[in-house]
Amino acid sequence: MIIDIGSPADSGAIERLMQAIEHRILRRADALERYSQIGSESGDPVIALVIGVIQEHEQRERDLLDRIAITLRDSLNWTSSPGAFPSPNLPEGGLSEQLIATTRNALNEERVDARAACKLAERFSVINGGLDSLLLESAALQGEIHVQLLRFVLQRLLSPAAKQKLPAQLRAETIPGGIVADERSAVA
Repeated sequence: MIIDIGSPADSGAIERLMQAIEHRILRRADALERYSQIGSESGDPVIALVIGVIQEHEQRERDLLDRIAITLRDSLNWTSSPGAFPSPNLPEGGLSEQLIATTRNALNEERVDARAACKLAERFSVINGGLDSLLLESAALQGEIHVQLLRFVLQRLLSPAAKQKLPAQLRAETIPGGIVADERSAVA
């Protein structure tokens, strides 16, 4: 994907961001090594389990950081690599009201599930030495991340450019800012 850098100042900003991302990748790699050491040297299967969860999250973050770096590098070099993010342009074809409704429902379900995980973590914090509570809290935080990501998806589906691909009736129901009137609570 090519990012519109527009001016030399923008190019410098992209270079600085790329350097910051590459620095973060190195820091996270160091952290991953420390986590491996903690997990293996502890001899404790519970610690190994928790460290394993952390390592899975770290690997997912590392994969995303690598793709960000590839995308930034591509924008500076005017290249297109397989690992780069896709173009931010909307795909051809129309959107359906059903897709928007499905996205709204997924967003609401994630929000409810995250709250439920928090409540379970609070209610059962003393069971299993607090491990269950910790993992439920982690699941709740992941749910909140999913809520943020789904908000982005919904806002993209309802962007001015995407609205042009919606059926006329649904377009008429939108409010300023590109959010369907009954969607306000789903993205708030």
